[in-house]
Amino acid sequence: MAITTYAELQTAIQNYFDDSVELTSARVQEHIDLGETMINRVVRAREMETTSDLSISSQNTSLPTGFLGARRGYLNTDPIRTLEFFSPDDFWRREAVNQTNTPQIYTIEADNLVVAPSPSSTITGKLLYWARSNIASSVPDLFANHPDLYVAAASIWTAEYLEDTAKEAKAAVMVQTIIDQIKTSDDRDRYSGAPLISRTDTPSLDQ
Repeated sequence: MAITTYAELQTAIQNYFDDSVELTSARVQEHIDLGETMINRVVRAREMETTSDLSISSQNTSLPTGFLGARRGYLNTDPIRTLEFFSPDDFWRREAVNQTNTPQIYTIEADNLVVAPSPSSTITGKLLYWARSNIASSVPDLFANHPDLYVAAASIWTAEYLEDTAKEAKAAVMVQTIIDQIKTSDDRDRYSGAPLISRTDTPSLDQ
């Protein structure tokens, strides 16, 4: 049976445990939600990437709903200006945080994108980021490409519910194996055999 929809995912989990009586739809849906929460917490794959326009008019701008982590940020100016990321501690040590001008750097704090210098006028920012998925609302690309990850992640909670420690352990191993395979595939797709170039974690910036 193909696993391409939320309903088919529920059926697949019931089939895996050979239990459609004790495993009601409500229980299985809970386990899928818990499994997806874990996936959102630990997986960062290109299928989770999306873009959003941000109207940057002050030092702090609210992040998009469902934001998990930033991949790239730039300003939609002429020419386009790439924003360089700094950890919060490094960010606030920069002289730019006390200036007003075109933003050059950014960090993430709470639910905000924080830039420096502070913009003197409203600028459109483009943010590429990993977004939280919710299969109960729509079919995520990550599920479309890796339904086995969702089956394995939900099965951890289903096995816990059924007190099946053997299957719980197997499901946990499967989840880690699939995540490792996704990362390997993701790295291969991104770099396509190009040589890797070593760079420092913190880009230089004039004080």
